[in-house]
Amino acid sequence: MNLPIGEAVFEHEYAEILKRIRDLMAQKFSGYVCVTISNNGIEDAALILREGKAVAAFYEFLSFNKVVFAETALEGFLNACLCKNIVADCYRLAKHQIDLILAFNEHLKFKKEYNFVQLERIKPKKYSTKFAEQVLNVKPQEETRIDVLRRFGLEKL
Repeated sequence: MNLPIGEAVFEHEYAEILKRIRDLMAQKFSGYVCVTISNNGIEDAALILREGKAVAAFYEFLSFNKVVFAETALEGFLNACLCKNIVADCYRLAKHQIDLILAFNEHLKFKKEYNFVQLERIKPKKYSTKFAEQVLNVKPQEETRIDVLRRFGLEKL
C-alpha cells in the first residue's frame, strides 16, 4: 500500500517500537508507523495515527501477495512489533492528509479508535507466527519421529 512520505520522525529503528508508539500517541501524533519483518518472506504493516489515536492499519504479506486491513491488520501489526527481525519507520503527516487517506481507503479504518492503553490490552505477550499461519491458511509443519528424537538428543538411535 502506498502512503505519502511526510516528515521522518524515525527511520530504521529496530528496538522498543511499542514504546516509541506510546510516546507518539501521548504527543497527539498524526502520521503512521510502518514495520517490516522477515518471517515467511517479507511482511509490511502500517498503523495510522490521527491526533494520538490509532485509526487504521494494513498488513501485507509481500511474498504471498496478500493484504489484510483494519482490526485484523492491527492484530498482525502488534504481533510484528514483538518480532526480533524488525525495522520500523515513522512519518508525520498533517491531519488533513490522514483524513484523505481514510476517505479513499475506508477498508483500512477501525470500527473504533484506539488509545495506547487499549492497544496494550490486545497486544500479544510475545511474537508468534500463528497470525501469518491463520491469514495465509498455512498449516504448521507436523513434527516427524526424527524431529522428536532430535529434540531429545536421541537422533542417532
